[in-house]
Amino acid sequence: MRSFNKEKHGALPSGQVEDALCAYYRAQRPAADEASERAVVAAVVEEVRNMRAERAVVDEARCLRAEMSPVRVARPTFSACVRAVSETASFVAAQARFMGARAWILQACAVAAVVLLWSVGEGHAASGLYACLAGAAIAVCGLPDMAASRMCGIVELERSCMHDARSVAAARMAVLACSNAVGLAAVALVGAFADSAAGAPVALLHAFAPYCITVAGCLAAARRIDGASALVAAAAWGVAVAAGAYFLAAKMPGVYDQAAVWVWAAAAAAAAVWAGCEARAWLADAAASPRMLSFDSSFINR
Repeated sequence: MRSFNKEKHGALPSGQVEDALCAYYRAQRPAADEASERAVVAAVVEEVRNMRAERAVVDEARCLRAEMSPVRVARPTFSACVRAVSETASFVAAQARFMGARAWILQACAVAAVVLLWSVGEGHAASGLYACLAGAAIAVCGLPDMAASRMCGIVELERSCMHDARSVAAARMAVLACSNAVGLAAVALVGAFADSAAGAPVALLHAFAPYCITVAGCLAAARRIDGASALVAAAAWGVAVAAGAYFLAAKMPGVYDQAAVWVWAAAAAAAAVWAGCEARAWLADAAASPRMLSFDSSFINR
């Protein structure tokens, strides 16, 4: 780096060196106008369209070859299946190590806050409300790790690796699903202890329905909004879900009674279907959508 002289400035702490590097590369980055950005996006869209056309031609040729000379496909052996499962598990474990403990710590804080609220609240409405708040909070805690590749602008790099961007997104979803399952189970156990009349299944339904609604809304917002604003919009959706749960507790407390369990079961089923659709759309966008290539450079050079 020509603008940095070690003999002049001496040895700097690691934090100041990082700030100096960020300032240098921020100054060297050329200013991008709207026309050039639009040209890059158009080139990427055209390249993706060509790739899909070539893939369609190759698939059609394979189908014609299979019809003309059918070949018996060998079934995978047990050892091959075991090897594939082992490679997938090791890849998911690597993603868990890369993601770190941030999601776990945030979920632990959310569960601890709910336990504190449960210790001062009474009644079915209060217990159901706290379970709803915990479910929404647990869902929001994993969003920064889910959108890390897009926020840092490395989706295009991941698409060129052996484990592409879709595999990375699926592995992170699996890790977050495991951690969220632990958090929801903890909320259900605490709810059963705080309200023994309702039990753990009711508390789990009260937490699972807003959890799925929050997950689906956060993924939808993150897919449609560019840059760091996606995280803000997703957090705002989580707050809206929590506000809706509080409105139900204030205006219609009977919704949290045991007689309305079937309502929560239906809401949880519908929300789970919505969350599954949004997760599938997220994986599809991570694999081929040009929209996932856009990112906010200020998030990286912050």
